Amino acid sequence: MPEVNQQLGTDTIEVSDIFIRRYGQDMLDGKSRNGISAHYDVFSRVTSVVALDDVAREGRNGLFTTVKQVSANGDTKTSNHAALRRFFPLSCGDAVVHTWDVLHGVDVEEGIDRTSLIVWFIEKSPNDTTVSPWLENHPQLDSDNVAQFVLASAMESSGSTPPKVSERTSKSAQSMHHGMDTEEDGSSAVRLHSAVDLYLSSASRGNDFAMTRLGSLAEDDLLDSKSLAKARQLLDDLQKTRPIEYPSWVNNGGDGKEFHKILAFGLWYEASVRGNPVAQFALGDEIIASSMHEPDARLLAATLFGLAAQQGHAHALESLTRLVRLDLQLKGVSTKADFESSPIVQIAQVATMYL
Repeated sequence: MPEVNQQLGTDTIEVSDIFIRRYGQDMLDGKSRNGISAHYDVFSRVTSVVALDDVAREGRNGLFTTVKQVSANGDTKTSNHAALRRFFPLSCGDAVVHTWDVLHGVDVEEGIDRTSLIVWFIEKSPNDTTVSPWLENHPQLDSDNVAQFVLASAMESSGSTPPKVSERTSKSAQSMHHGMDTEEDGSSAVRLHSAVDLYLSSASRGNDFAMTRLGSLAEDDLLDSKSLAKARQLLDDLQKTRPIEYPSWVNNGGDGKEFHKILAFGLWYEASVRGNPVAQFALGDEIIASSMHEPDARLLAATLFGLAAQQGHAHALESLTRLVRLDLQLKGVSTKADFESSPIVQIAQVATMYL
């Protein structure tokens, strides 16, 4: 803790949680876990990861971050694509300390067990109901897409509505917290509305995590009419920067789909082409559910499942396998030659080649 305070030039940091994290085979009741996908620590101002073995010594297993990309206008481009991973070589007893805005995850090869000690540090706040004060008081909250996404995630996960935004934050930041001043603390509706505004602002700056979450909220019909309109405008703006048209299954969401379902398809599509495996899997799943009898739709879904599987999505390979069987059945494939020439079979072969 003294080292963290010194590095940050403050004396307001304190320990929040300490726990052991294990990865490997048959950890509990036959369950295994080989990693955790790229994420931000929503409720930790600073995190320390201490290796309790030598599994990560060669830099091929364990904790990884992704290469941060910055656009011409200064926005941080978020991507958890597997190709951007960089592992930390850690021997037993080595520690890594990182702040909340570092995108990170864990990946451990099959047959290897890894154990680490995790310490979460938080920033002291005089108001116990404040959600992640280092985020609410972020000086660039109106423009930092990562801060917007992480704060929105904290607000969704918390049990209380944060207090009103500090007067020193900009007008646009206050507008993202619209509703906080007019509803009682603890209102889930206000909390969700505030989080949605933050997700929209973050997604407009290219944050694929925010796009993915908005897609899920839209698919579950949790966006009000104003938020749906803003999401539609967001998609229109994003499409202007892309030289290709959305596939028809994205534009119309399948026959008979409601407007919020169409928006979910579009948001997931935008996050998918930016490499987000959760969006890739969700979009592929919905495409199959609505358009399984369209050969081109199955091909697109197979591509999405394959990309998600390559990045370690837990269920993508299983869905891709089922899709191969479905495609072969619908096409009536009965010969080895037809099997090997199937585009979806070839996609599955390429996907599994790089797992």
